Amino acid sequence: MGFDNRFRRIWNFYLTCYAAAFDNATVDVTQITITREQYTGALTQSSRAMQPNTQSTAQPTASKLFAAGSLALLAFIVSGQYISLMPEGTDFGYFTFINMGLGIVCGWVIMGRRAGRGTTAAINNGLTGMAAMVFWALFIQGCYEMFHLAMRNRYDGPIEALAAIFKIAMGYGWIMLVPTLIGTLLVGGVLAGLATDYAKKRWN
Repeated sequence: MGFDNRFRRIWNFYLTCYAAAFDNATVDVTQITITREQYTGALTQSSRAMQPNTQSTAQPTASKLFAAGSLALLAFIVSGQYISLMPEGTDFGYFTFINMGLGIVCGWVIMGRRAGRGTTAAINNGLTGMAAMVFWALFIQGCYEMFHLAMRNRYDGPIEALAAIFKIAMGYGWIMLVPTLIGTLLVGGVLAGLATDYAKKRWN
């Protein structure tokens, strides 16, 4: 049709990105009918096709339960390892329970929906869920420490306080860079992904 190679590459990249997004249920197509009358009729074909995906977000499945349980267990183990790296007498409060809660949420929301796509995808799924859990754990811990310091007037303004969240989170992340803890996270993430995939194929 007379298009140059650059245009064809851009168009191919655009279509490939959206194909991957649709495959992962990140985006979808909706048809909405607007009418003057009070409309309570049947759903259109497109919106009816979307309805199972909306319901499946909250509906319990074996894969979601396995993913949530696996990451919660991983969070419990890693929290114990992390605590052992900190000075003796440090008050951790609900540190372990918060991390386990994050594991449940990340497993349920992120991993449970993406199970059943093969071994390689299962491993990637487990590592993705593990990475999301670690990120949110560090972020929440950074927020917690920032609020404590803000109550003592340690910051000159809100921008400095917000920047401190990431600085504190990076400091906690630096402590995690030990072989045993990193190894536990990687192995646990892989096993969680494989267990979730098995549950999807076995019971869902």
